Amino acid sequence: DRTLSGMIIEWEEFLAGGKAGEVERLRMATQTGRPAGDESFITKVENMTGRDLGKGTPGRPKKH
Repeated sequence: DRTLSGMIIEWEEFLAGGKAGEVERLRMATQTGRPAGDESFITKVENMTGRDLGKGTPGRPKKH
């Protein structure tokens, strides 16, 4: 299985071995549903999917 879930068996051990910033970035991406990559990666995924994956303005849109 070439998916990430198939490649990593012991998640706790995998996350414990990472750098603090990487683990926090992965946690944040998991919580928000956004990609956990640098700007060039996010841009590439946006171009492939045709979706805006950038961080938007929080809250409901204002009525005009």
